[in-house]
Amino acid sequence: MRVLPRPPVAPRVVVLAALLATHAAAPGHPSSTRVAVNADFDGAAPAAVEVLVAGEPRQVLGVDPVAASAWQVLVYLDAPLATPEGVHRALRLLADRADLLVGLGPVELVAADPLPRTLLAPTGDPETLRRALAGAVDECVSTGELLWLRQRYSASPADAPAARSEAETAETELTLRQNQALLHWLQRGPAGGQRLLVLVRDGYDLRAGDFYRGDDPPPPDPLALAPHVELERRVAAAGWTTMALDLGDRHEELGGVREALGRLAEATGGEVVGGAKALRRTLERLEARHRVVFAALPGDGAEPSPLLVRARGRRRAAAAVRWLGAAPEAGPGPPGAAADSEPGRSVVRLLVPGERPARGVVDLHTIVTTRAVERVEFSVDGEPAGAATRHPFSTRVDLGPDARPRRVTAVAYGPGGRRLGHDWLVLNRPGLPPGVRLTRLAPDPRGVLVEIAAEVVAPSETRVESVEFYWNESHLATLEKPPYEVEAPVGAPGAGDYARVVARLADGSRLEGARLAPTAGAGDRVDVNLVEVYALVTDRRGEPRRDLDRDDFLLLRRGRRQSIEGFAPAVDLPLHLGLLIDTSESMRRHMPEVRAAAARFLERVLGPRDRAFLVDFASRPRLLQSPTSDLESLLRRLGGLQPHGDTVLYDSVLFSLRQFEGVGGRRALVVLTDGVDEGSRFGSKLCIRRAREAGVPIYLIRIGDAAQRGTGPLAMINRQLAHHTGGRLHTLPRGEGLDAAYQHIEDELRSHYLLTFSTDRGLSDDQRREIEVEVADPKLSVRTIVGARSRG
Repeated sequence: MRVLPRPPVAPRVVVLAALLATHAAAPGHPSSTRVAVNADFDGAAPAAVEVLVAGEPRQVLGVDPVAASAWQVLVYLDAPLATPEGVHRALRLLADRADLLVGLGPVELVAADPLPRTLLAPTGDPETLRRALAGAVDECVSTGELLWLRQRYSASPADAPAARSEAETAETELTLRQNQALLHWLQRGPAGGQRLLVLVRDGYDLRAGDFYRGDDPPPPDPLALAPHVELERRVAAAGWTTMALDLGDRHEELGGVREALGRLAEATGGEVVGGAKALRRTLERLEARHRVVFAALPGDGAEPSPLLVRARGRRRAAAAVRWLGAAPEAGPGPPGAAADSEPGRSVVRLLVPGERPARGVVDLHTIVTTRAVERVEFSVDGEPAGAATRHPFSTRVDLGPDARPRRVTAVAYGPGGRRLGHDWLVLNRPGLPPGVRLTRLAPDPRGVLVEIAAEVVAPSETRVESVEFYWNESHLATLEKPPYEVEAPVGAPGAGDYARVVARLADGSRLEGARLAPTAGAGDRVDVNLVEVYALVTDRRGEPRRDLDRDDFLLLRRGRRQSIEGFAPAVDLPLHLGLLIDTSESMRRHMPEVRAAAARFLERVLGPRDRAFLVDFASRPRLLQSPTSDLESLLRRLGGLQPHGDTVLYDSVLFSLRQFEGVGGRRALVVLTDGVDEGSRFGSKLCIRRAREAGVPIYLIRIGDAAQRGTGPLAMINRQLAHHTGGRLHTLPRGEGLDAAYQHIEDELRSHYLLTFSTDRGLSDDQRREIEVEVADPKLSVRTIVGARSRG
């Protein structure tokens, strides 16, 4: 864990939380500085108020009511450190109190997912704020990442020191990343004024090891608290009063995470809010706060100093900031700082890329903690890899097809090319989870050979004996040592061709991976600059509408109307369908109904031009049937499904999404599961990102007891998995209603509309999210799926 340095001393001194510092001398103190801080007083004369800096009294010059509507309000939704139910309750509660919020001053809405971005610019209109809050939950796919990390660890049978250390490190990196992002956002503007941070975050442990070590916690380490103490001081030094919303369920895995929220609120003169009444009381108290002006002497705040504001004669402090410190410096940094010193690493921070393992084209993002940064240069393994000259300081690098360890460095420069600091991290550290990953599957231009490369990681207790390569079901080669690469004379890949790699291990077990080959068939070819958008239109009852034509649709990008160049009802387009079925032990009592209902679904939905593949999963996913239009083959595979093992739901969704690679046109993945995940290496957030990139809606049928329907964090995550990809979640009590659920999915699959438009270049993921479809009739709703990411 890196310890953040104290902020550099600036020429002016401010008080943490709503600060209004001036440089006029106070009467009787020719060398003093007037400093103002808001405090929770009902009203008092200066003689009745006492201010202590490091235990020493300071002269109080005035106590005045804070001006009406004087606050700047920031609602900051920190998705990874929040729980799904906490987010929903917080946003609903804030929407109910929108009038009070805007009564304090203009309100800005920001979502960190994981990097912060503005959802709503500062507004004084309560109705605009309500609409933004209502839609904010759909903007975050990383909600509950901390909870998911802990649930995954708790569900894992491994309790070795290495597993604990890995989990603890992952949580530490997560909290450090999110705190850096928060600091960076809060320090954008100058300190001063009445600034309220409404923090939607369920908290985190100050010492992650307390959870992962269980009955054997590590001894207290003061250094472990240093980054959290620095966070509290810096948030306050930037002039923010923190109101943290503690509204999540009391999850067993999150027993001690509220301490961090309480410390941050106390240090900045705010409080933790746990309900609707408390929120109203807190907002009313903030509106009634008073501005206490006192004389700060030279040297006050040169080092963070305890600050106490209270009514004279009372020991209890008023609700006000607890630290007097230096404001964040706007210049290039303290003179004489060593260019390569470790403290300089706080100037720029590299964020771990979202994709793990990191390979191919990867976006590198940084956070800088001073406005003096003018340029950030990047390198990979010592070789220059790009530079950025404006915020956000990011670049895109190609790491190649192999997920081997890479050292990435970012160096920040200020005015005149002065080096301000640096940061580095190692991507793809040794210790990747066991598995077979096809890192390359590419035909040569002549249409003769296909290159196949695989990466194999065996569990620590065994080793790889041999690796077998297959083209469809034909054996190509067996290799006994890396690199695991073959060239096969199989000709140009056709529709449905795939490569399969099987690693046989010394303990008799095996690992398997498969990937569809990219095709160049005429029916699947899409111009690289042609964007496909699929729209599902439903009425107020949720029933699909199939009677619309081109003129009923409005296609928008960045709010600007686009010309609809192509239009077709989905029923006229081939369907590429993936069927993913949970065959874990917990599904045993449902398996007869599952096999029968899935078979009837395939018989109804597959037409002569459609194709489907079948994956089952328990402790790992298996490709039982590659994409085919042969219904009999699919039904035979379905009939052989047998329950066994645990449930790796999210890993299996990712495995299934990979089967769509190289396949164009209309696609969908239908998942049937009991909704519980046991031991997946990856989470729902990555599933959502991959499904969006591939343009594949996920329809999730969740079988569970009636008492569990729609509740709990896993139910919320499953709902997000379907909603954020353009699909739908069906939750069934005890497996009843499977046919009806499959019928509803079939109706939706037959009811999409395809709209296409052209762009001058391929679109990034952010640009794809800017595409919207609307219909003229306000009684109708539209769900939009943007096709596979264009290349270009």
